[in-house]
Amino acid sequence: MKIKRCRVCGGVKPVACFVRRSDNGELRNNCRQCTSAYNFKHYNLNKDRYKMLRRRWMQQHKAERRRWLLKYRIKNAKRISLRQREHYLANKDRICLQHREYYASHREALSKHRRRRRVSMIDAYRAMCREAARKYRNTIKGKAQSRAYRWRRQALESSLTLNTVQQVYEENIAKYGRLTCELCFKPVKFGEDSLEHFHPISRASEYEGKDINERSNLGIAHKSCNDSKNDRTLAEYKSFLSDM
Repeated sequence: MKIKRCRVCGGVKPVACFVRRSDNGELRNNCRQCTSAYNFKHYNLNKDRYKMLRRRWMQQHKAERRRWLLKYRIKNAKRISLRQREHYLANKDRICLQHREYYASHREALSKHRRRRRVSMIDAYRAMCREAARKYRNTIKGKAQSRAYRWRRQALESSLTLNTVQQVYEENIAKYGRLTCELCFKPVKFGEDSLEHFHPISRASEYEGKDINERSNLGIAHKSCNDSKNDRTLAEYKSFLSDM
């Protein structure tokens, strides 16, 4: 068995206890233990510099590192999941305590983040629904359905007169002092207003034989609020908002 003397500790050790140089492949004069101790001491003395170099390297290789991590996680998904599960079971009490302490000290920030995330997810879902509806309307079946819907709506709105619409707008301004949405109760800018049927016109058959366009069933709303209400009644829409 080949042996070698360490230059630092002076111990005579097997060749396997020495690291080879990366440039020429020769054995280093320091054993693994002494090299590790030197590296640890050097890191502690130059910790800030090492952290700065690490941050710079990660910034320069962000995309490459992300691809490598994704590839590694896909390749070792089962092993990573098993290791995480074992770690959690072995340290369950400590992890739960850390989570409770973190939540207590960052309650407000976490609540804001969750609200922003919920809003962004809702916006993304609405955009996806609008895109799907646009694609469907361009199909033959969608065009025929849109045409049939317009004809049915024109027939239902035939009893709606200009005087009734004008009366709705005048009463809204007299009640609130300015044109106001009767769904969110916020001011309505010019061009953002729409005529709102509290009981939806698409469910006119449920309106107990009354005229769907009578004054008591009409109001003013933002176009966005009107679209959000969709085919719900006013009570159903209020319940929908409270559940969000």
